[in-house]
Amino acid sequence: MEVDTLIEHLILNKREGHNELHSQYFDFIFRHARFIVKNREDAEEVANDAYLKIKDNAGDFKKGSLFTTWMYEIVKNTALEFLEKKNAKKRKTYDQTLEGNEPLHKTEEADLNHPENVLIDQENYSAFLAAIKKLPVKQGIAYTFKMIDDLTNPEIMIEMGGITEASVKSYLFKAKKTMEETFGVVKKRKKK
Repeated sequence: MEVDTLIEHLILNKREGHNELHSQYFDFIFRHARFIVKNREDAEEVANDAYLKIKDNAGDFKKGSLFTTWMYEIVKNTALEFLEKKNAKKRKTYDQTLEGNEPLHKTEEADLNHPENVLIDQENYSAFLAAIKKLPVKQGIAYTFKMIDDLTNPEIMIEMGGITEASVKSYLFKAKKTMEETFGVVKKRKKK
């Protein structure tokens, strides 16, 4: 089914559109959700929420745009919202534990063996996701395809709607450079 037909079916709430969206794109949605949230159960929740947002907001899709790019943005934003809520809940639980408002053995949300490590990891991961979110859309998508799916440049070309390999290389180079600058990674040049 062509994307325009799919969008039309989703707008009209036709079963064919729902079936096509699920059969053709749910794995895409789930893979991206899983990459961002890093947990299968959370990814299932995020993927289901994103799927519903895609279905419900099909009328907002701009004709001529790349459908996978539009979906990726919805998945990414849904996953980031989920992580923000989850992290806020964990911080609240951890703060309650520190304040003595809740016995340690009853705190389910925080990893009580190493709470400092959990918070540090969450903050680093949140910073990483925020950096990806700040990348221009096409750079973020190319970078995510490379990082999540371990796609080759020709595969990324296909997923991004048949762009040139030079464009893929450019997007990846710029995204990698921005991420390195954001996180203070400096590559050492080899001495000749």
